[in-house]
Amino acid sequence: MEEATEISRGKVALRLLENTLLVEAFESVEEKYKNIWLNSRPTEVDLREHAYLLLNASKELKGYLTTLINTGKMAATTQAQRTDQEQRERRVLESDGSPTGVSGFGNP
Repeated sequence: MEEATEISRGKVALRLLENTLLVEAFESVEEKYKNIWLNSRPTEVDLREHAYLLLNASKELKGYLTTLINTGKMAATTQAQRTDQEQRERRVLESDGSPTGVSGFGNP
């Protein structure tokens, strides 16, 4: 995937995880299924399994969004480093016409 796309997806994922309504929804759903899981009767195996799976699905979704955020941050860092390197190389070439800063002939 292109860096710009990864950066964009990371920013969207960050906005989602910072969205107070979505955070509230995650917390509410997780609390509901945690209570179902913890307060189920010993005979309610299927109910506990269902609650457990839904809790894990919620955590997995948040984990996926977190991965997108981290990937976007790494892509932004790589892009910034590449841009900095290109600017440094351009300045060197503009200053003396030689990538090493030494012309190789006569006075440097």
